[in-house]
This record gives sequence, structure tokens and C-alpha cells, in this order.
Amino acid sequence: MNHSSLLRPLFRCAIRCLSVCLSLSLWAVTEPELHFGKPDFTLLEEANQIDQIYARKGLIVTDPEITGYVESVGNKLLANQPPLENVTFKFRVIRDPVVNAFALPNGSVYVTSGLIARLQNEAQLAGVLSHEITHVSRRHGYLHNRDMRKKMVVIDIFQGAAAVGGAMAQGAANASNAAMSAAQSAALLKQELVGMSLQAAGQLGQAVMVASIFGYSREQEREADDSGIGRMMKAGYDPHAIPQALGLLDEHLEYEPIITFYRDHPKISDRIAETTKLADAPPASVFATFSESDYLAKFAPVIVYNIRADLSSRRERTALARTKRLLAWNPDDLSYQILMADCYRSLGAKSPEPNTEELTRHGVAEDRKLYFQHTEAEEQHTLRSKADGQAQLKLNRQSAEQTYLSVISKDPSKFEAYLGLGFLYEEEDRKAEAAQQYQQFLKVAPSDNYQRLRIQRRSENLQKSLSSAPTF
Repeated sequence: MNHSSLLRPLFRCAIRCLSVCLSLSLWAVTEPELHFGKPDFTLLEEANQIDQIYARKGLIVTDPEITGYVESVGNKLLANQPPLENVTFKFRVIRDPVVNAFALPNGSVYVTSGLIARLQNEAQLAGVLSHEITHVSRRHGYLHNRDMRKKMVVIDIFQGAAAVGGAMAQGAANASNAAMSAAQSAALLKQELVGMSLQAAGQLGQAVMVASIFGYSREQEREADDSGIGRMMKAGYDPHAIPQALGLLDEHLEYEPIITFYRDHPKISDRIAETTKLADAPPASVFATFSESDYLAKFAPVIVYNIRADLSSRRERTALARTKRLLAWNPDDLSYQILMADCYRSLGAKSPEPNTEELTRHGVAEDRKLYFQHTEAEEQHTLRSKADGQAQLKLNRQSAEQTYLSVISKDPSKFEAYLGLGFLYEEEDRKAEAAQQYQQFLKVAPSDNYQRLRIQRRSENLQKSLSSAPTF
């Protein structure tokens, strides 16, 4: 008998168990000691300034219940971790419809409203925070910055200072996503809300922001995933929530102007496979369960904000999907019904979900062209020029009108429904009916409503147009 052939499987099993144990204990390893130099202090100051910019621009959600809840999840994951030099952990939700989360080297962890709107429960949120905590604890921001500085010196010597800007973006990608193209950057400037967290930081801390948004090296991101599994288990969360959350992010409703780490780096399917393998490895344990209903009760205001942000950023399909989720949770909420009507109206000639053709490579390229090279009005014109576009426009408008009227019949004080109907009728060139709805809005809306003056003028212009129209 060949004893070595019998021992080989046992040896492989032992090695596998050992590697799993090492991965799951990463969070408990003494964090690397960092001897701060001038570049590190500069990076730290940039991170602090980015925090201040976000606060000054009003991008951070300040609701005490929401902030307290996210802080409680983050602190549960930190457990008894020893303090780190120049790190104060803070966990915040930031207003940005891009699906993402990122951590600055000073300990500020941000989860975008776009990601909050996609997750389903507390355990999945904990998985995201666990990943980001590792980036801070393992000093990935500082290590990335040092690596970038070395590359910059080489580039400066051999290619000249003119090449630095482009090389910086390429170096920041570091075996992951490339930074935004010029076309993407230009498109972002046209949008009100998409990528606000990136735009707000501007040129400040360019290297750290690019890495935070688009991801660090493949090894560092894998380390963050692996360590996150162990950290979650220690805090009592089911580690399978990480691959579950990643599965939710593989969504293809419409073209995404920014592909962040949470959507692409490395490919989601690879991350799901790797984190599932790690989560399956330890012996079965009983973990606390967390419901989607409880999660939505905490974050409904953030999701509502994000729906409106999506509508302002030409992401109507995403907005509709999130609204339907809220209605499935609370179908009698008239505010959610009005939001759904707004979504259908905003879709125009666009279908609520992509068709088979749109999901092909050609379809994705066509969506990209419509997004970057056309205004919203031009895109709608292109869609309406097609027979199926006209049919879809009619269906969407019917859905919007019926929903607005249904809300008014249930509660005539819902002034937002009159406003939506006014916009809809004006778009359909039903001027008299639009003016009537605007007048109803002005009667019912609070006196301090910020839209009153605009709608008053709009109504007056319609009335003038109607009075000057020729009669036959």
C-alpha cells in the first residue's frame, strides 16, 4: 500500500483548514506598525479635509437615528480592537446614487445612499463595513499612496511632468479598474447627483479618492474580503451575507456612468465565489437573523432620497425598482405611490426594464452613446421615433396618470400628486388640464413649499397661452 497516497488528501485538508483559519483570524492580527512620515501626514490632512468638504456641502446624512444605527453596526464589528494611531472610526451614509462604499485613511467609512438602497438587511451592511474597516486597519490608504509616489517619481524621470496626470489615474487603478475616462468625467459634470462624493472631493486627495472609489490592489481587496469574513463571525453576523450582498450588486437595469469597486473590481462573480468558499469553510454556527422589513424601517428616508436622486440623474429604471421595493414593504403608503407615478412619468418612452437586445454588447454600447452623447430630451426623441417607443410612452403615461388619480381619490390633500399630474398633462400638451392641476397644487400645498413660485409662474404662462390661442 502506498501510504503517501493516503496521507496526501489529509495533508491537503490540513493545509486548507490552516489557510482558512489564518484568513479568518486576519482581523485579530496586530495591525502593521506605520512610521508616519511627511507624505503620510499630508495624506491624513487630505482625508480630514475631504470629511469637512462632505459636511460643508451637506452630503452626509445627519439624521441621528440613521447615523446612530450605522455607528452601532460599525462599532459592533470593531469590538475590542486596539486603537490605531491617527485613526478615529466614523461610519456615515453619504448622499450619492452611485452604488459604493469607501474608507479614508483617517477612519471615516462612507456608505453611499445608492448602496444603502440596494442592500437588504443589517448583516449585509455589516459585510460592507467589515471590508472597509480592513482597508483602514491594514493601512491600505497609506501603502497605496507610498506606492503611487514611487511610480510618480519614475514617470517624472522618464516621461516628464506632462505625463503625470494620466499615469496617476492608471497607477491608482493598480490591477483593478482604470480611472474614469475623460468622457465619463465630462458626463458627470452634466449630472446633478451621480458621483457627488467623487466630485465634491475635486482635486483634493486625488490618489486616495481614486483608490477608495475604484478599489485598491487585487491583493488588498482580497485581504479586505477575507478579513471581513472573520470580523463578521466574531461580531455574530452570518458571513454568507457578504456574497449575498455582492449578488445583489450584479444588477443590469441601465448604463452605469461610474463602475466602482463594488460593481466591478474584481469581477463580482469571482468575489462571490471566493467569499462563499470562505464563509462555507468554518463549522456551521447559529447566527443572528436580520429581516429586510427592519432594515427598510431604518433606511426608508435614505432610499426615498436616493430614488429622487436617481430620477435627477437619468436612472429612471433604478428609481422605479427601488420604489417598487418600498411599495412591496408598505403598499398603502401614498407617498411611495406618488413616487412610483413620478418614475413612470420620467421613463417616457423607455421600458421599465431592459429588453434582451439592451443586455447585449451592442445594446450596452448604444446605451452608453445615448447617455454620454445625448441630453435627456434627445434620448427621449430617439426612443419616441421608434414604434415600440411610442407604445411604451403611452403605457408609462397611463400608469402614471392612473396612479396619481388613485392617490388623489384616497387623499385629496396629497399636493405632490397634483403637481405630477400637471407635469404629465403639460408633456402631453393638455394645457387646460395641466393648468387646472397646477391650480389645485397651489390651493393644497403649504404656503412655504419651495415650488410654489415656480408653479405659479408656470400656471400663469399656461393661462396666457390658452387665452391667446385662436378659437374656431
